[in-house]
Amino acid sequence: MAASQIPCPHCHNTLEVQSEWAGMNLSCPACNQTFVCPQVSAPVPPAFQPQLAPPPQNQFAPPPQGGFTLPPQYPPQGGFPPPQGGFPPPPQYGYSPYGGNEPPANMFTALKKYAQFSGRASRREYWLFAIFNNILCIIAAVVAGLAIADDNEDLLALVGVCYIFGALFLVIPNISVAVRRCHDVGKSGWWILTVLIPCVGWIFYLMAVCAPSQLNDNQYGPNPNGSNPDEAWPVVVGIALAVIFAILNSLGGM
Repeated sequence: MAASQIPCPHCHNTLEVQSEWAGMNLSCPACNQTFVCPQVSAPVPPAFQPQLAPPPQNQFAPPPQGGFTLPPQYPPQGGFPPPQGGFPPPPQYGYSPYGGNEPPANMFTALKKYAQFSGRASRREYWLFAIFNNILCIIAAVVAGLAIADDNEDLLALVGVCYIFGALFLVIPNISVAVRRCHDVGKSGWWILTVLIPCVGWIFYLMAVCAPSQLNDNQYGPNPNGSNPDEAWPVVVGIALAVIFAILNSLGGM
């Protein structure tokens, strides 16, 4: 129960009484006098007052004088300007510091350069075209042998005509690729005439066409290999097919 404080009517000593003691005789401990407890009301508890949190302090810096500036548009209107000096050219296939930017040669590269006697030809270009020639010769030799075995004069005549016209058609590209192959090893195109030297002429010619390309540019042009490897396997395959054709040709003449 809640207590209230009243003064003693005799000595004015402060006493604590309960509201239920109203009308009862009380004795003051200070003066030992008796008095009737007056009507008292229970003390009213203070009303609940919630404590409000203090307002947050401004943690942001004040805006700059003159206000904020908008960020730049991205990408800028109209696109980005080209770099000074323009865009660099895209890298080309087969680029190499040694020069040359052509793709790897194939069997028909020499035909595309049918009568081109300038420039250089790699071992791959020369010997792939030699492989192409040897394959045609082997096919012609096999078909001619079958025609002879079957005593088919019409087929044999057709093979002979095709062989003659094919050989005539391939004379110019064979000479041009041989000249460019000599250029590739730093020799003049007239080096192909070494085949006319009896006995040893073919040795000098084969040494030239089997040699690897000169790495740097020479007086005939850049390195035709570019960044591609200077492969030697076409040399081996080309010589092997030439030997096979020679064997078939000798068997047919027996």
